[in-house]
Amino acid sequence: MVTGNKSLTSLRQSKIQSLVDPPLAITEIENMSCRNQPVTKMPPSPLKNDSLDQTLLKAISHHHAGRVAEAEKLYRAILDSPSGHAVASYGFGLLCATQGRLPEAIDAYRHAIVMRPDYVDAHINLGTVVLALGQHEEAVALYRLAIAISPENAMAHGNLGKALQDLGRIEEAVAAYRVAITLQPDDAIVHANLGAALLERQAWDDSVTVTRRAIALQPNNAMAHANLGTALLNLGRYEEALAACQQAIALEPKGAAILASLGGAMLELGALRDAIALCRNAIALDPALANAHFNLSHALKAMNHLEEGAFAARRAIALRPGWAEYHFHLAHILLLQGDLEDGWSEYDWRWKLPDFSWIGSVHGAFSQPRWTGEEIRDKTILIYTEQGLGDIILFARYLPMVTRRARRVIVAVNPSMCRLLKTIEGITIVSIQDVPLPDFDVHCPLLSLPRAFATRLDSVPATVPYLGVDPAEQARWNERIDGNALRVGIVWAGNPATKRDHFRSPGLTSVAPLFLVPGIDFIILQVGAGREDLDASPPPPHVLDLGGEVADLADTAAIMSGLDLMISSCTAPLHLAGALGVRTWAMIPFAPYFPWLLERGDTAWYPSVRLYRQEQPGQDWSGVVRRIAVDLAALVRSR
Repeated sequence: MVTGNKSLTSLRQSKIQSLVDPPLAITEIENMSCRNQPVTKMPPSPLKNDSLDQTLLKAISHHHAGRVAEAEKLYRAILDSPSGHAVASYGFGLLCATQGRLPEAIDAYRHAIVMRPDYVDAHINLGTVVLALGQHEEAVALYRLAIAISPENAMAHGNLGKALQDLGRIEEAVAAYRVAITLQPDDAIVHANLGAALLERQAWDDSVTVTRRAIALQPNNAMAHANLGTALLNLGRYEEALAACQQAIALEPKGAAILASLGGAMLELGALRDAIALCRNAIALDPALANAHFNLSHALKAMNHLEEGAFAARRAIALRPGWAEYHFHLAHILLLQGDLEDGWSEYDWRWKLPDFSWIGSVHGAFSQPRWTGEEIRDKTILIYTEQGLGDIILFARYLPMVTRRARRVIVAVNPSMCRLLKTIEGITIVSIQDVPLPDFDVHCPLLSLPRAFATRLDSVPATVPYLGVDPAEQARWNERIDGNALRVGIVWAGNPATKRDHFRSPGLTSVAPLFLVPGIDFIILQVGAGREDLDASPPPPHVLDLGGEVADLADTAAIMSGLDLMISSCTAPLHLAGALGVRTWAMIPFAPYFPWLLERGDTAWYPSVRLYRQEQPGQDWSGVVRRIAVDLAALVRSR
């Protein structure tokens, strides 16, 4: 199931051009004073013309020394004079910007530009202030003006990249950053920002390389360490990612955004208490930071603190009411709590997520209405699958119910599921990739059927089996399994692309002690990436590996039908065994998928499934495996 978690945020920063150093200021003042000034009839000035430059020098000196009150007084005196001064207006703008007086800073920078239209530093700083106020397009225009004035100005290119990145124009941002680095190869901030842009492009390896360069240039850049951790995390290099995030935390970052993002990273790495603390610190700094509440909610959910997690999710939603990701996450909490009515309502927000845009890109927007449970006895309904194989199997139980409501039921499915789902009577199977699809009157996504049928915990349709097996195929596979010992199938890993799969898939090494229980013929049904474990740990002779011969889940179903027991992690074969009514022992992670609820050894969805739960979050499955081994030995003795 898609969880819709974007708890990680790439971090970047824009730079502001600092006040010119005093020696340069003298040169600039001298150049300005040599120019002819327009003759204007003005009131008498409190400053004489010959004292203007010296007053500006004093103002700059005070500013550099941190004596901002004295600097401001002198800047104002100069600006109140008939001549004024672009540098004084610029310096006053910088002073206001650093004190958070952004409207005054904007006025001062604009005044400097009016006096000197080619004042590139004023354009850059004005761009940075309006960028801080969320005026991204204006910032882009100002940075482009600065570049037109001074094409070799590295800071203008670097800040342009930041503004473009904030607008989501990642390719343009990357190009701007690369120009800035060509002009100034030792700029740590631009390297860090480029690394962040590459994160958003999901160019993980490139991001690691660029961000490591940023850290080499500026070892105390907490944002760079945090982004490095995010890139390594996405590459599955968890130990390195944890070290990078811990380094970022050790630098004691003060910003709410970086704390929230680090909280998200530590969540993904399984450091849940650290994640919660970081997110709470971020919220203390900025209570309106929605992402901090969102990440906190994820961390609390991962600890099975569902009430607190729901509260944090609702707080995030209150701050960003239209943010589909937040609603979708809340749906998972509500469903795990057993609140199916509200859970399925929130779950409909998934269609606003990018992960679910594919149906529209393949088939366009359906003109026919969506079915929500009304009478359709004279209509043809299209049901279409939308998520993982396990979800398709779990909710396929509703298809026979739909056949009793509609004149005709067309089911558009993942091609790999066609042979399995054809065992359900009364439905017409087509590929979801078929264009055009057959004619229909109404449609419904497969995972919206529980809401259409108003399913509650006490009304879950749990009659099994609801999937079938070809008897000839079952016989063919049974011939492969010799002996009279207890026949036990085993699967230890799911799809590694699933969010936090490394916490839900025990792996072969964890389950291998089960092979030591005597009196059992184990049959490996593992397919996909989990088979790589077999290269490092070949199974003992009494373990039969059929996973490499399985073509699809219909083959897996035929093998399972001849087993005495199925042991599986939380992945598609677990759902398949449950749908077939095969006795099944499920290895369930501490923070489970919603059908398993909390603190139960059974499930309302599959009567033949028994749940063995992790007692603590993390990757330690030894307790689960020990309990299964004890029960396996007892099962052998009972035969």
